[in-house]
Amino acid sequence: MKKRVEERGMLDLGEEAVPEGARGERGGGGFVEPEGLAVKTPEAQSRGQAKKEEEEEAVAGAGRAHGGKGYAKTGEERTGWRGNRLFVEGPGGTVVESRSPLKEKGAQMYLNKTIMVAALALLVALAVVVPGAMADKKPRSLGDQVRRELIMLPYYSVFDWLGYELKGNQVTLEGQVTRPSLRSDAEAVVKDLEGVGSVVNNIEVLPNSPNDDRIRRAVYRTLYAENSPLFRYGVGAVDSIHIIVKNGNVTLVGTVNTEMDKNIAGIRANGVTGVFSVTNNLTVGS
Repeated sequence: MKKRVEERGMLDLGEEAVPEGARGERGGGGFVEPEGLAVKTPEAQSRGQAKKEEEEEAVAGAGRAHGGKGYAKTGEERTGWRGNRLFVEGPGGTVVESRSPLKEKGAQMYLNKTIMVAALALLVALAVVVPGAMADKKPRSLGDQVRRELIMLPYYSVFDWLGYELKGNQVTLEGQVTRPSLRSDAEAVVKDLEGVGSVVNNIEVLPNSPNDDRIRRAVYRTLYAENSPLFRYGVGAVDSIHIIVKNGNVTLVGTVNTEMDKNIAGIRANGVTGVFSVTNNLTVGS
């Protein structure tokens, strides 16, 4: 039954060939030979795989039993946990590491908990701070409320001027505007304020004049040009220096920081072509 293979010095044993001189017996688990090359049958390979899985399970169990710090030996290898990593040390000193899924899950849960606590703390802080901040910004008097409503009107511009006088619960509105609708809007918003009993509307609507419109633009450019020392007064939502023009006559109204700025504004406005006169009603204040 045995046939010598001359080319490689092997003996034909049916399905596998082994070196000549290798002697052994086929048991239930495969061919066993202490001196030669062992050739495993499928049954032996299956048992070997099962043994390997048992060893891996023993390693995982050792790691869990020692809180991620234990180790187990499998043949010539030493396996265990270092921090949140699994290591395997072989005969050659090679170390292979991988993260622990259990510890990664724990770390993620801790991170999620930390984020939730921080978000809750932020919400509590906002609940305490925001109402207080809003209360601080709320106008403290009826006069402050009237002023706020007037400057917040949609079409209120640098070419309009609105003022008011408060006597008890009666508000008297004064000023000059370029739009008739602005006059009626000012009266409407003030009437709606709580605490206002009556409104006297003395706001003047300026005449519609192309020449006055040209003067308005020219004065604005000379006051708020980038090279002008008054440029900073045009940065806010409503410019600090208002330009009122009626029939070629210019009136400057508003607030500036210094007396010098007030004088510069008057001089520059007076230098615009077509201006008949300049009334400087600017006040000096912070």
